[in-house]
Amino acid sequence: MTNFFLDELRKIYGDGRVIHDPQFIGECCYGSLGDLRVKARFTKDIVANQYPYLTVSILNPAKGETDSVRMKIGDVVSRSCRSTIESAGRSPGNRGPPLFLP
Repeated sequence: MTNFFLDELRKIYGDGRVIHDPQFIGECCYGSLGDLRVKARFTKDIVANQYPYLTVSILNPAKGETDSVRMKIGDVVSRSCRSTIESAGRSPGNRGPPLFLP
């Protein structure tokens, strides 16, 4: 049985291009990055039942957590949408037809 968060992590990391050999356990994605391990998960802010952040941690098997970054989902999505628009040959001021339909 999967949940929403696990499904979203599978969409992001399931192909193994970023995190090698991804394993989805609970609400986290674990995998390898060379000799290090990676843990990705959605995390909360101060508002209950809202998970606006994607937290990615680098784990050293011998020393524990080495580094961690918390990215706001809105910022990450905004960047990817901008790069999609630019790669389609559209300037941000002249977007053309919508990329996503409701």
